[in-house]
Amino acid sequence: LGPLLRALCERGVIVVATSNRAPDDLYSGGLNRHIHLPPLARAICEHCDIHYVESEVDHRENIALGESPEGAGVFLWNCDLGSKRSIEFLNEWWQKATGCSDFQVEPAAIGYGRSLTVQTSPCRTCARFSFEELCGAALGADDFAALCSQFQMLQ
Repeated sequence: LGPLLRALCERGVIVVATSNRAPDDLYSGGLNRHIHLPPLARAICEHCDIHYVESEVDHRENIALGESPEGAGVFLWNCDLGSKRSIEFLNEWWQKATGCSDFQVEPAAIGYGRSLTVQTSPCRTCARFSFEELCGAALGADDFAALCSQFQMLQ
């Protein structure tokens, strides 16, 4: 994960993450921790602003329990697949991210000379997929790298 995080940050990707442990304490007691943690912890410390928030309250737990203010569903989405509520949710976030509700359907180049049909924003910097289109298809690292090089946002 260290090289991935480093590459993302060097390309201007904004990464937001939470943890109840400091970077050097991640994966405590984990298998081969001495191999995997140093590059990740180094990448976090070199490329991310770390904010320590001292609190007795774990707000992630409150979100999971539904004790957070309206709108927290962004982090814990409990919509049935294909339901009216889920479609409205995605359309609302598409509108916020792209500034419009329109999209175009067109091919995007992926690995090995293949293409994938995508919904793109009018400016062609944002692309929208279903879970099945990305995770149920025979796609690999080269395909995802190609999509990330073409679009600033994937939804």
